[in-house]
Order: sequence, then structure tokens, then C-alpha cells
Amino acid sequence: PHSHIIVRGRDDRGENLVIAREYISSGIRERAAELVSLDLGPRTDREIELRLRREMEQERFTSIDRRLLSMRDDDGLVSPGGPDAIRQTLHQGRLRKLERMGLAAEVGAGSWRLDDELEATLRRTGERGDIIKTIHRELAGKGLARSAADWVIHDRAGEPVQSLVGRVVARGLADEINDRYYMIVDAVDGKSHWIDIGRGEAMETMPNGCIVRVAPRNTEPRRVDRTIAEIAAANGGRYDVDIHLKHDPSATESFARTHVRRP
Repeated sequence: PHSHIIVRGRDDRGENLVIAREYISSGIRERAAELVSLDLGPRTDREIELRLRREMEQERFTSIDRRLLSMRDDDGLVSPGGPDAIRQTLHQGRLRKLERMGLAAEVGAGSWRLDDELEATLRRTGERGDIIKTIHRELAGKGLARSAADWVIHDRAGEPVQSLVGRVVARGLADEINDRYYMIVDAVDGKSHWIDIGRGEAMETMPNGCIVRVAPRNTEPRRVDRTIAEIAAANGGRYDVDIHLKHDPSATESFARTHVRRP
């Protein structure tokens, strides 16, 4: 379970509220954990150990992975020894799991080499796992019996979406940081499609149960793209409404803003 919080975009002086991306993605969670610890007390060693043991087998980026990456020597090798028997067991167990996933290899007695793309791969795998859980939950909630073989995921790293027609089963936020949305469509091809639709400007006009046609976005440059490129080229690579109006005095402000909103 999680919560969505709407924050007014002004600080106590009435100026724009600017929050670092890292603080939004992890700092708020860490600070909340600190505050909860003040009320409930710190987690016991047993609770911490149980959480870490669960992490050993997870197919996502974990705190153990972060620790292993920080332990690499100048040759890029990890040697998970040490006097702490519990921590050593956790590291060895996680390395064996990473080995089965093809993300780590034992190169000698007690020495391991981690894949250069370990973090990125595990993060993508974790995201894919979250998507699968979402599909299962939404289909089950709607009483739709679909086997996993009939699920198709169209995310940025997966299979590109082709033209399809179907009924909207669910829609929601896929990536809070980058404001990206998803839609699950039960299509006429007999499959259920999870689709990354990017920014969600049209979400309100597509309620659950409506029939939609989904097609790949046209990536060919449009006239608006050529206009933006022309103005930016004449202004040191910069583009905004003011620059547009100075470059083309005949343009209206509303016309220039349509270029800023170009997805």
C-alpha cells in the first residue's frame, strides 16, 4: 500500500517550491522511516535480519546489491568475507542469486565479478515484476480470466505497441517521478495489454470500460518540430515562448505556447 500526496508548489515565502529528485525518490521515504522510529522505536536486529534475508532472493535492486557494489575493489571484484557471519551469509546468498540471474560470476575463491549493468538490469526487472502484479490484480478484480501467456507488456524496454482495439480495464500512474501513466486494455486479439502511454493528459476522457484504439505514436517530425529546431538553432540551442515571439513578431503568445506543450 502507498499514498499519494498533493503539495502546493510554493514555499513559505511564496516562491516556487523546488525539491531535489533524489529527495522525492528516496529521501522522503527515509525521513518518514526516521519519524516512525521515533514513535515505535528502532527496528530490532531480528527484524532487520529478516528483511535482509527476504532481499536475498528478490529480483529487484536491493540494499544488499547497493552494499556489494560499494565493496568492489580497484579490479572491480567483490570479496564478501569479514567477521560478521550474518552479513557474510547475506552477501554470499545474494551473490548466488545474482549468479543464477546471470548478473554475477565467481572468478576465484571468494571473489566475484558483478555485471556492469547490474543496477539498471535489476531496476528494470523490479519494474517488470510490479507491472505483472498490477495486471494480475486488475484482471482478477474485474473477473477476467486471462493466463499469464496472454499478457503483453508494452513498456519502454519491452515490445513496441502495434495498432490494437479493446476495452480499457484499468489506468493509473506508472512512474510518479517522470509523470508517466499506464493503461491495461483487454483487446480483441484475446490478450490483455499493459501499455505505457507516457504523459496522461487524455486520461480523464478514457474511463474504465470504454473502447479505445491504440496505435504507435508518429515519430516523423512535424511542422511544429521544424519550427522549434529553426528557432533554437538561431538562439544558441535555446527555445521558450519569449524567444519564439522575438524570433517571429507575427506569432501570438498562445501560438508559441502550443510549441512548448509539444509532447
